[in-house]
Amino acid sequence: MPEIALHQTPDDRGWVKAIMFFPNDEGLREYAFARMTAEAEVHGLDDAASITVRAKMIRLLLDAPSFKEFQPIKTQAAQAGLIAGDILVMVYLMAEIAKVPKPSVNKAVHAYIKRSKAGGTWHDGRPLPYSESTIRTAWSTHKSVAHLWGAFRVNESYPFAEREDVFGSGWDAFLGVATGLLQFGCKFTPKHLKPPVSILDESQCWLLPETIAPRRLATDRMPDRLLELIKDYKAPQPM
Repeated sequence: MPEIALHQTPDDRGWVKAIMFFPNDEGLREYAFARMTAEAEVHGLDDAASITVRAKMIRLLLDAPSFKEFQPIKTQAAQAGLIAGDILVMVYLMAEIAKVPKPSVNKAVHAYIKRSKAGGTWHDGRPLPYSESTIRTAWSTHKSVAHLWGAFRVNESYPFAEREDVFGSGWDAFLGVATGLLQFGCKFTPKHLKPPVSILDESQCWLLPETIAPRRLATDRMPDRLLELIKDYKAPQPM
């Protein structure tokens, strides 16, 4: 995957969000960026206000699906990204904070399923998915941006910004945490894997600029809920 180009402008936020939603679909990614940029441009303006809009953006908006068609696509993409981010963060917490023996994606999936079945919900109150195939599909489709979604999710348990300010005043911290998670994922290899393979492949991930310094959690607070969820985990037995 290419490096995410950041230009130190407000457009950076929208571009990163668009990549997070649609890492594998250029058309939807560009439309999402155009839509978010347009929404930001007109926010707070009255109907008589004039703005300058790039021709490419107008073409993207003209060719795009309707809002009614796009919204469920975006919601589904966000949910897949959140799942992938959760899986990466769980492995990180197991390995770096709790020092769990043999942390793995399998353990994280086990924990996610148990949390869902115990009544876990999205922010809008809908239940979290507990199908293993749904969770593993989300990990597969959004693994390339799991570090970005993971940084967003870390903030909910180990806050570095108010939730609504992650892409505002918390932007630099968000990028640093995402870089730290990416470096972890590209280096961490579960001990049971033969041949050894890291949980993230740098060649397949959306990379952040090298100028962004990685941030790592500095905490003594154990992820007690996660440790409880993996307590009864049993590794799959070879056939």
